[in-house]
Amino acid sequence: MTDLDLSREHERAGRYAEAYDGVMVAVRDLTGGARAGHPDAGGDLADALMLASRLCLRLGRHDEAERHLERAAEVTRTGDPEIRLRVTVDRADLLRARGRYGDADVMLRNALVLAEESCGPDSLAVVRVCNSLGVLHKYTGRFDESERSYQRALKIVEALHGADHPYLADINHNLGGLNHARGTHALGEPFARRAVEIRRLVHGPAHPEVSGDQVALAAILRELGEEEAERLLREALAVFEEHFGPEHYEVASTLNNLAAFQYTRGDLEAAEATYRKVLTIKEELLGENHPELAVALNNLAATLRGSGRPKEAVTFLERALNLLDGVVERDQPVRLACLGNLDACRRLMSSPEAR
Repeated sequence: MTDLDLSREHERAGRYAEAYDGVMVAVRDLTGGARAGHPDAGGDLADALMLASRLCLRLGRHDEAERHLERAAEVTRTGDPEIRLRVTVDRADLLRARGRYGDADVMLRNALVLAEESCGPDSLAVVRVCNSLGVLHKYTGRFDESERSYQRALKIVEALHGADHPYLADINHNLGGLNHARGTHALGEPFARRAVEIRRLVHGPAHPEVSGDQVALAAILRELGEEEAERLLREALAVFEEHFGPEHYEVASTLNNLAAFQYTRGDLEAAEATYRKVLTIKEELLGENHPELAVALNNLAATLRGSGRPKEAVTFLERALNLLDGVVERDQPVRLACLGNLDACRRLMSSPEAR
């Protein structure tokens, strides 16, 4: 088994740090092979660099991830169109993760044309691009476009591979998340449950990717009033902390969902502390100007408003809106929630009781 194969095994098992150490050995060896003119070394090197980038994202190291993808793009500039396409999609996903939504959109639309021309309109290459477009358009509030992309991807995979292909876990997860963002939670639950089922078949129960699906399902179940939600979140949090430590993106996302339970139970002090921790972790990982921070800012502000501190809440809401304006659609749900909270805070501040 090569270092690259072993790294893929570690990745499938959720051992991301070990996988990264191994893939960097493979990158070094394949770089030497490419310089020596070995015929397959360029494509293998690109595969290794894409894996290295993906692992860096899992580990919260975005700058390293970007450097690996830039190098992969250089290696594949004149190579196999399918490998170039995979690098392009990974680069677009990274741009989206870094909050550069407009750049990601342009790159993915170009990638879709390339995928249809070089691989065919019903290929897995098209599936990858459509799935990434669906995620991007959900973030920016273009929900109808997002659903069209996901449904196209879903039909292609089911036609090619049946009902249990790993890609279907990703697409079902994302369709569940789209319905959660739309507020159509009952419609999203079957997709989210199907994602958990497929991923457990692939990885077993205690794997970070299964936990990611559990968090998405729990978010929907909480909105539906299902008690199962909090148990799923606590199971996922234990897995994430074991694999990644306490300051990881997935830990922050799970804590954000757990804080919602604290808020609902009326424990506003605990909810505020948890939301502040979420914000701190995401600021450290994403930077202080990332539009995704608006969710944590809005949640923290709602908690402060509920605690009778609307003036403090306004500061966070204004920051959230500054991050979102010009980046997402005007009717994007997080932006609308921020505006609603801001209006409520200002009314509280102007009420006779506040004077």
